[in-house]
Amino acid sequence: MAAFSAALTLVLLLGWQVQSGAAGFRDLFRPGYVELCPDCQAFVLLRVEANQAEDVLIEEFVASARSVLRAKRIKHKYGKREKTVYLELLDPTDSNAPLLTRRALEQAADGAIVRETPGGAVAHLDEDVLLQARKDAVTRSVNILRRRMNAVRTTTVDVVRLEDTCVLALFREPKDVSTYDHMINIIRSIAQLSVHLVVEDADPEAEDLPRGTMVLEAYKPNADGVREKYLVARRTDLSGRRIVEAVPIFGANGEAVVSVRLDAVGAKQLEKLTREFVGRRLAIALDERVLTAPVINAPIEGGSFQILDNYTAEEATSLASLLDIGPLPVWITELGRGALEKGRIPGSLDPDCSFRADTEPEAARTQAPAVRRQVKSIS
Repeated sequence: MAAFSAALTLVLLLGWQVQSGAAGFRDLFRPGYVELCPDCQAFVLLRVEANQAEDVLIEEFVASARSVLRAKRIKHKYGKREKTVYLELLDPTDSNAPLLTRRALEQAADGAIVRETPGGAVAHLDEDVLLQARKDAVTRSVNILRRRMNAVRTTTVDVVRLEDTCVLALFREPKDVSTYDHMINIIRSIAQLSVHLVVEDADPEAEDLPRGTMVLEAYKPNADGVREKYLVARRTDLSGRRIVEAVPIFGANGEAVVSVRLDAVGAKQLEKLTREFVGRRLAIALDERVLTAPVINAPIEGGSFQILDNYTAEEATSLASLLDIGPLPVWITELGRGALEKGRIPGSLDPDCSFRADTEPEAARTQAPAVRRQVKSIS
């Protein structure tokens, strides 16, 4: 990753003080130049999509409650609307089922308001619980981004906060922001690994796909610049959350692979899957793009496997870092990027974190108030 040898400072806006007396992070983006980092050359503005944490929490809540009901062999179906989850029983003759359903919902999440109904149970997630989920998502995202940058850089990455969900990545050099595309992809990647069986007897280009399948593209394009398409089972039998360790391994001839080790549960899932489907292809995907799709020649025991795809040393190191650190809890959106001049940024920041570049003449910009930042590192 020599092309990205520039030092990177990733900052989350925490608190800033304007010499004119007004305080607030949006003062950073008043029309005119605002000083950020004297020797920084470029910036990228990002937003942590914290509201997505609500959907993730509700999905986990439903999955946990349904797991309890399946273990007790209680037939049911579920629905959800905004912050409310409904579990409807399919066997009205089971008199104990409503009580067990209510208990399953109560067990699934603290802070849920649960009531029993004649046909099942209803749970409403408290706003305080959802607010905490959003806050936790931002905090976890910050920590993961910091670890990613430290893993792929040789320099220390400072992580500080401004306010809410806005994030700035400040690059020291070079000035051409397009050279940072690879690093920005690492920042924005959810990095969720999934494993799917490849469906061989159907065309991924067909309009009507078999039920329970979906089409995934290859992670890397081929020599012609085209990404191969794979028809795979929609269901994933193994999650990247089972990864204990992922490391790059380099051969004597320069070849590089990524070695992955799973926890005990993941190891059992992988062995069961590969034992049942020997001879089938297995697609290993990252953020729904296929890294590799080897044929299962024998059951994989012990929970360890390798990902091979003619990786360079830099690519293998980046992929191993993403898998080892783990996935982001929510998406991160790029809102804007640009060059800095003498460590100053022109533009304004709207309440939704969107950035608007300043178009005032340079003479007017130089009259903008100076800004000092108060930096608090997160250890």
